[in-house]
Amino acid sequence: MQLLLDHGVARVWCHGHSIVYPDIVQAGPEGRTWVVPLHDIAFPCKVPAPDDPGVDGFCMVRFNPEIAVLRQRPDFWRDYRKNKWRHREGYGLVCRDLI
Repeated sequence: MQLLLDHGVARVWCHGHSIVYPDIVQAGPEGRTWVVPLHDIAFPCKVPAPDDPGVDGFCMVRFNPEIAVLRQRPDFWRDYRKNKWRHREGYGLVCRDLI
């Protein structure tokens, strides 16, 4: 991703895991790329929903023509939880829409 940022290829870069600053910043050549920090996935441990995205683990980006970032769980998130994925020989876990 750093190469894409350095060359100004990506318009938005959403990333997560151990973010320190939640603010969206503009980076890359001429500040053309928006870097959107997200929080992480709730990794397996003693939590009610392991492997589900945690708080602020989702965002939706709209180009209209300006960029708008909405940090909220989409309505469809429950259908894409890891426990609904299926194991496919040679592919590992696959989202049910791709089976």
